[in-house]
Amino acid sequence: MSWPLSHEFNEAVQHPRTAFADPDLQSTEAVVGATGLPLPRSGNFADVYQMRGADKRDWAVKCFTRPVVGLAERYARVSEALAAANFPFTVGFRFLAEGIRVGGQWRPVVTMEWVEGLLLNQVVRENAARPAVLAALGLMWVKLCKRLRETGVAHADLQHGNVLLVPGSRPGAYGLKLIDYDGMYVPALANTPSGEAGHPSFQHPARTATRAYSPDVDRFPHLVILTALQGLVTGGSALWERHDNGDNLLFTEADFRAPHESKLLRELWLTGDPAVQSLVGRLAIACGKPMPQTPWVDELAPEGKPAPLDNDTYRAAAAALGLARPVPIPLPPEPTAPPLELPDHFENLEVAPAPSPEKPPVPPSGSGPLVQAAKSSPKMKGLSKSGSGEKPVPAAVRRAEPERTPRTRTDESERGRNIAGWQIVVAAGVMLVAIAGAVLALRNKPVETAERKPDEEPVNAQTPTPPPVPTAPKEQATRPPDPKPKEPDRTGPKVKTPDPPPKPKDVPPPPVVPEPAVLKPRWTATAGTDGARAALCADAHTVMVGSARSTLITLDLATGTKRPQSAWYGLTGGDNFCTLDDGRVARCTPDETELPTWEVKTWKTTEKIRVPAIPAGSGTAKHAMARPSPDGRFLLVARTASAPGVSPPVPLRVFDTRSEKAVVETDWTCGSAHYTADSLRVLVAEHGGKFRWFQLPAGEPDGDWNYGPPPAGRAHAVTSVNANGRVIGYNGPAKFDADSGPCFIDGKSGTVLHRFGPPYSSRSPVVLSADGRAAAVLKEPVGAEVTIDVVGVPKGEVIARATVPTSGGSPTIFLTGDSRVLLAHDPKTGTLWRFDLP
Repeated sequence: MSWPLSHEFNEAVQHPRTAFADPDLQSTEAVVGATGLPLPRSGNFADVYQMRGADKRDWAVKCFTRPVVGLAERYARVSEALAAANFPFTVGFRFLAEGIRVGGQWRPVVTMEWVEGLLLNQVVRENAARPAVLAALGLMWVKLCKRLRETGVAHADLQHGNVLLVPGSRPGAYGLKLIDYDGMYVPALANTPSGEAGHPSFQHPARTATRAYSPDVDRFPHLVILTALQGLVTGGSALWERHDNGDNLLFTEADFRAPHESKLLRELWLTGDPAVQSLVGRLAIACGKPMPQTPWVDELAPEGKPAPLDNDTYRAAAAALGLARPVPIPLPPEPTAPPLELPDHFENLEVAPAPSPEKPPVPPSGSGPLVQAAKSSPKMKGLSKSGSGEKPVPAAVRRAEPERTPRTRTDESERGRNIAGWQIVVAAGVMLVAIAGAVLALRNKPVETAERKPDEEPVNAQTPTPPPVPTAPKEQATRPPDPKPKEPDRTGPKVKTPDPPPKPKDVPPPPVVPEPAVLKPRWTATAGTDGARAALCADAHTVMVGSARSTLITLDLATGTKRPQSAWYGLTGGDNFCTLDDGRVARCTPDETELPTWEVKTWKTTEKIRVPAIPAGSGTAKHAMARPSPDGRFLLVARTASAPGVSPPVPLRVFDTRSEKAVVETDWTCGSAHYTADSLRVLVAEHGGKFRWFQLPAGEPDGDWNYGPPPAGRAHAVTSVNANGRVIGYNGPAKFDADSGPCFIDGKSGTVLHRFGPPYSSRSPVVLSADGRAAAVLKEPVGAEVTIDVVGVPKGEVIARATVPTSGGSPTIFLTGDSRVLLAHDPKTGTLWRFDLP
């Protein structure tokens, strides 16, 4: 007998007395929505129902929607391990082999106490501008990680969706809870791998390939989450806005696969904050090392904040990030010179007293710098003296430590032995004297700048490299005596010759703009669509392509090999698909009463999403279009026409599929709808120029703008939205009547961020990657070829370029979510190309 479908489990839990074998569950009732039906929380291979007992306690009942080998043994061993560990952050559960009766057969369930809380990324999003909250959360995280390590237990899928912040036992107190123990590592299962690889935005880059299963699998996500929290303590909400995509905690899989190319890792490193550098540096190093060499965060930062990097680790981190390293530069000999006045921006610097010119100071081997930084930020109060009343000093300059007595060099040989290993950062006053003397000795000859070499030592890792110290004004330098006294001039007054004009300073050459990479196909395949324009999409493993005249075709993303025939019924309508989370796809045929869904890898049917009825349309907008959210919880149903265009206002609804209750009820003039990756917002973009965001599940408005009616023959068209909805790919006139064409627009205000004029095609879509870092745009065809530019967001600078032959129509283009792969499909010939981006 086949495994039960989701709707069969839903029907069974409505009759707990006959469905459950457990007496406690028999006395419960399913929590239902407004329609009177239970509200399941659907995951990759299970549905979770909320059941309420007679004592008003709520329980979660997890029903498995597909068979899992060895499930009973795994849950038994995990239960034993968690009971012995007595963690405060796990939830007790029971595995029942004969849990629920469906279709006359017993199926397993897992029951546990129902936990209400906020997901980790929701907590961080709401507190991104509150460093104290983030720091406290980081300390809680370190303590949780320590308990897991000490007991030899690994969760194996630590990510934002499996970490909850829940109310504590005392008012105002909160705690962390971990959920989802399906892949957990415990010592008793050491030889029984779970087969899971975890969320790629939190896992070591080697985890997927090696399928590692050991207590070390949590090392890397421990460090990822603490690094993100500490980075936000310094970077705040601006950092979150730039890097949140709705399904991560700042980082993405691409950051770990190539840390030397990661803009985020470099941005965090260049904050100069010692704690941030300590964590991000070790994270970058760990990406290139075996998983067990990743440090445990509770040993690295037992109180939530790590010690600064030592010199060797600093150098290794800089190399992993592909960053140039600062090096010490020997000082010139010091001549006798009068005292120098300090510029205004050094007015708060404490200058160590200068020694005699005969014996200039040299930092002792292994000692720290003589000057140390003070920051005025309230977030870093511990770095400045309280109540001193001092003005803030530039962060690159460190304050003097007057109690430290500098040693003197005794002879030239001793100096030669030590200088290669020293980190030479001298008090600013001594540097000013030295440079002024050098100017005098060299008589205004140009000073050469030392070139940095890869094998030279960096400056102390606790501070950034000090800025160049300005030289003293010329009039303060002591001039040597004239060889002869000048006789008085008796020839009468003379006209003073004006000083020659100063020599113009060297103008630096303009920055060199790198040429875009020229892309060559990694593979070429045939995916015929009967000459019709295709719908094209891809996840981490599979390419999906189809058209209104053809069925859905699937190919292996890595090789371009066609996969076995999909379970897609019919020979047409291959363009009517929507990708869902967990590797699923839904068929979204207009006017259907149900949307069937499948797992792309196996083409097994997972569930059918019922389409509620909505009021009738008008004019040509009579068809019912249905679009599910990525997680399948919400379903937008709207009246639309078979051809694009502006229509009279017709109904649009957004339903919560758990309750089938409409959370958004409005009208529109036809267009498109786009969810964010976390399924918590939806954009309704109308061809008539009206754009509206709605929050889900509340259904509240979350921003809008209106471009007004488009010119004749054109429409306002959204062609893509990045994962968090902050950047939108658009084609149309925006707020202007002319220059209709492809643009980047701001997802909050509709402001045009960049407009693509000639030589780009005025009809080109703007196809954004989910991470919002790149987009693909078409140029006007030249002869029998079309060029596709991959550009940066939001400035539109060209990163890479691919040229494909065309037989008359424009190709369909697609960028994978991590901005790594460009796909292009020619509708006439059915040719499909894959290009790998640099």
